Amino acid sequence: MKQLLALVLSGLLLVGCGSSKKTDDSTGGATAGSSSAGKSEGSLAGTYKVGVVTEPSSDGKEDPEKKMAAEMAKMMTDTMSLEMRADGTFTLTTLMLPIDGKWKQSGDSVEFTPEKIMGMSPEDLKAKAKAEGKEDFASDDMTKPFTMSVVGGKLIRKGDKPNDPSMEFTKEAARVIGESKVEGKEADLVGKFGGQIEPIPGKTLTKDDESQLEMMKPMKIELELFQDKTFKLELGARLEGDWKLEGEKLTLTPTTLMGRPIDGKENKADPIECTIQADGSMTAPAPDGGPVQLVFKR
Repeated sequence: MKQLLALVLSGLLLVGCGSSKKTDDSTGGATAGSSSAGKSEGSLAGTYKVGVVTEPSSDGKEDPEKKMAAEMAKMMTDTMSLEMRADGTFTLTTLMLPIDGKWKQSGDSVEFTPEKIMGMSPEDLKAKAKAEGKEDFASDDMTKPFTMSVVGGKLIRKGDKPNDPSMEFTKEAARVIGESKVEGKEADLVGKFGGQIEPIPGKTLTKDDESQLEMMKPMKIELELFQDKTFKLELGARLEGDWKLEGEKLTLTPTTLMGRPIDGKENKADPIECTIQADGSMTAPAPDGGPVQLVFKR
């Protein structure tokens, strides 16, 4: 668990290192009257994908240090997305783990205040670490506020050092559901399913398996099947694509990962095969053949 928390913390620090000032301090004169919590005209609410922007060197030559920093940032942003809701809450997903909190706009600046990591508060994380006899990994640092600037409808987080790359959050277009393509039993599957990772009956779990399973419980897992035979799957990361039903087997074929096309190179995602059970639930075994499975229920 400690290693995973370290990775999540790294993702948060890439966005928010050194940005614990109040929003009004970073807006260059914005007043309290210009503040909002996601409810202003032209609201920023929506889902954003993330890109890395590196400023060219002044002499036009490639800077090895800048290149390395950009490559490290890209490794993080390839699995990162941001959902800002109109009620002033947000979820920043990085490395398949969610960070939840509140956001507030003041002028051309937005302050994000993380409150929970993997569904747990800093106090929860500390108590869990203590109960397991493990070191608390900087849970307080993980909930420090950070700010981003609004530039042309995008959210920009500038690097803190000259060689640091910037992060650019671009709002994704709203999903458009096409005409219905379902028939027969397919129509019964259209809708939302909640998901949970559970042990496979009859399989033996090691202590490490049990620890990993417990850690995964707070992860948001939700599958939505649409009438045009496309789907959206929140599984830490967001997968979207096409689905088909053959007998009692439902196949989900991803075409995008976190809003980026599946190209088989930088972005990879194999089809997910689910078996429809007698009680209407759907199960998908772990791709590595482990003792756990993904279970979807209405």
